[in-house]
Amino acid sequence: MNRREFVSAAASGALAMGTIPRPLVAYDGTLERIATQKWIHLGIVQPYEAWAELRRTDYPVLPPDQLGGRLLERTVRIVYPSTEVTNNSQSYEAVRAKDTPTTRVWWDVK
Repeated sequence: MNRREFVSAAASGALAMGTIPRPLVAYDGTLERIATQKWIHLGIVQPYEAWAELRRTDYPVLPPDQLGGRLLERTVRIVYPSTEVTNNSQSYEAVRAKDTPTTRVWWDVK
């Protein structure tokens, strides 16, 4: 950007808004491509992180899970480990009914 373009952008208020109109800079699906590449990479080295990224960004868009032609609900949380049931059985009893992979956690509002 040259000085004239900068002054023009500043005068129009675009600079104050944090945006400068540039026709060659437009959204072209880059965020989706980056998120998909990150998901692929993490799926190899850190599968739990890949799952968290999929939930956070909703990319990549995956086909519905099916088993024998019937649709399955997608996992939205990780269930408590068996050691929690053994070592903290009194508290676990209070949440046993909600300890399923398809029960949303309190902050999951999608």
